[in-house]
Amino acid sequence: LGYESSSLGELGKWSSRTFLLGPVAGTILSLPLFDGGQRKAGIAQARAAYEESVANYRQTVLNAFREVENGLSDQRILDQQIQAQSQALSSSRHANQLSHLRYREGA
Repeated sequence: LGYESSSLGELGKWSSRTFLLGPVAGTILSLPLFDGGQRKAGIAQARAAYEESVANYRQTVLNAFREVENGLSDQRILDQQIQAQSQALSSSRHANQLSHLRYREGA
């Protein structure tokens, strides 16, 4: 029975008590007797942090896909507008040529 801690201030606390299995077990094994649920809480906290990170990553990926899809959709719309404007310009030029031709011929 003894005490073990990573800092001097924690050495006297109940959670620092350890049980030492020496030559009886064939090796030296040091186990905490009671940690007040700190290890379980630490594992739960680490698991929650991991799950939060995974959720954040998934949301980031979904946002990236949404942004790409929006960009592609915007590009399609702009391409359609360019095509429509090009057709309108071509029609306007043709109408202008016909107007000048009629004007010259006195119609």
